[in-house]
Amino acid sequence: MDAHMLTRRATLGLAGSALALGLMVRAARGEPASATPTSASKIRIHDADETLRDYCEWDGTCWWLTLPSGTRFELIGSTHDPAILNPGDGEFHPFDAAEVRAALAAVRYPLEGVACEIFLLPYPRRFGLDSAADRELILLSPGVRSLSPERQHAEVVHELGHVMHLARLPDHDLAGWANYRGMRGIADAQTYAPDAPHANRPHEIFAEDFRVLFGGALAVRDGAIENAAIAPPAAVVGLEGFLLGLSGVVFDRLAAART
Repeated sequence: MDAHMLTRRATLGLAGSALALGLMVRAARGEPASATPTSASKIRIHDADETLRDYCEWDGTCWWLTLPSGTRFELIGSTHDPAILNPGDGEFHPFDAAEVRAALAAVRYPLEGVACEIFLLPYPRRFGLDSAADRELILLSPGVRSLSPERQHAEVVHELGHVMHLARLPDHDLAGWANYRGMRGIADAQTYAPDAPHANRPHEIFAEDFRVLFGGALAVRDGAIENAAIAPPAAVVGLEGFLLGLSGVVFDRLAAART
């Protein structure tokens, strides 16, 4: 996995952590998280202490994160670093593993077969301060002030939305994306493109739709999404069914699980 291929979003906090290069072959150690009452997912959470202890290396000048894939990130260890424009209260505040578990437990979407490692980063990545996701990976960035439960839940489920579209609606599924774009009213490829303003990027709209339609109360908040210029997801006929259909689980079972 190339470090620059991670799906990024406008951060609710700042991120970072590091893994020793020598740990690349170590089996990932983490905490299973039950994302739904009947989930058979393989979601593992690595809290900030574990990430720092088991996956971080200080090279004498800076910290490095090396993911199980071998991808490495340089980290920023101090809020006084010139790259941090807002030092906040002077410390980095990682996500709380208990809040991450709670956010996943509240998700109302079948996660059977979903494999994902979630790293709660103690420090931000130098060249990617935001939280990020890949098909089987979420990096949750710490804030420069304490993160509220609402912000943590919202970001966790948003990033999970990225994991889902990367796994279940990949970019090479042109027909699937055409269907989604048409339903969502974002078919204009000039306005809604990967390099468009953040709120107009199709991947970000998908992740926000997932958060609002399937997140728990703390993740959904008032039901608003980043792009206020398009219809809220709950108002789009057929959207929830389309996203549920990507799970491959029989719809009748889904309906029963949501009641």
